[in-house]
Amino acid sequence: MNGVEFIVYGTPAPQGSKKPMGLRRTKSGKQVSILVESSKLVKPWREAVMLAWYELRNTGRVQGIMGPVNVEIVFYLHKVKNPKHPLWPVSRRDGDIDKLRRATYDALTKAGAIEDDCFVVLESGGKVYAGSLPYGLQQPGATIKIRRAG
Repeated sequence: MNGVEFIVYGTPAPQGSKKPMGLRRTKSGKQVSILVESSKLVKPWREAVMLAWYELRNTGRVQGIMGPVNVEIVFYLHKVKNPKHPLWPVSRRDGDIDKLRRATYDALTKAGAIEDDCFVVLESGGKVYAGSLPYGLQQPGATIKIRRAG
């Protein structure tokens, strides 16, 4: 198998920003900060990515790709009422594309679609509003293509 393509429906969420939720003591007595994701949407997005992969894998026609991979992800985001740009989600609310990828790569790794995100050697894709392209998704989500590198 050289590659796989699939669709994830859900609200893409950026991963990366953490907020402190206090301190706790370790067993050795050292105080450490408790950090949680600042976006409550990260966990549901990761779960949606994993579920889409599990459903595809359970057909028996695909399996995870180990080793170096090329990944293309196009994110389709909710369109806001008065966007700064009619096609491109460029507000801070939409999230940085690298943080959207980070959440998605972590889910792909956890689900076994890829060995680890350190094995992504070439990435491409983008982010647009859902329903803004005639050939794209009409609701929020992502299209994901994973190919063996080389």
